[in-house]
Amino acid sequence: MKNVISATTQDDVIQGKDGTISLKIMENLSGNSIEQYGISINLVEMKLLDLPEDNKGAVYNRMISERNKIEAQYTAEGESEAQQIRNDVDYQVRIVLSNAQKEAKTIIAEGEAEYMKIIQDAYNSPDRKEFYQFLRGLEATKTSLSEGTMIIIDDEYKIIDNLKLSEGEQKVIAPTQDVEE
Repeated sequence: MKNVISATTQDDVIQGKDGTISLKIMENLSGNSIEQYGISINLVEMKLLDLPEDNKGAVYNRMISERNKIEAQYTAEGESEAQQIRNDVDYQVRIVLSNAQKEAKTIIAEGEAEYMKIIQDAYNSPDRKEFYQFLRGLEATKTSLSEGTMIIIDDEYKIIDNLKLSEGEQKVIAPTQDVEE
C-alpha cells in the first residue's frame, strides 16, 4: 500500500476519490505471498490519508497561492471595469458641460442682441432719444462723483439744472465768463 501511494503523484492522491488508488493497491497485493497463509483481500478502502508534514504545508501553500491568484484576477478585472466606468462617466460629464456652456453662451448672446435692439430702438426714436441722452449723462455724472470730488461744468450744459445739492455742499461750480487760472 505504501509503495503504491508513494509511486502516485500528489495530485492523483489528493484527487483519487474514484477508486483508482484502491484498484492499484489490489493489483499490487494479488501477486503477493499473502494468499499462502489463507488471507484473501477483497476490498481496500482508505478512510484517512495523512500526508507528511512537508507535503501538507506544500499543499496548503499551493491552495493559498491559487486562491490569491484568483483573487488578484478578480481584483484586476474589477479595477479595469471600474476605470472604464469612470472614463465613460467623465466623458458623459464633459459632453453635458460643453453643451450647457454652449447653450449658456447662446442665451447670453441672444440676450445681448435683444438688449442692443432695444437700445437701438430707443435711441432711434426722436422723442426718446433726448431722454436717453439725458439719462446717460446723469449716470456718467453719478459714477464720476464721489466724496470730495469737484466738477466744473459750463453753465450751458443742460445737466447743471438737474443736479440738486444738499445744503453746504458745493460739488458743481458753474464758471463765469471771467475765469482766471
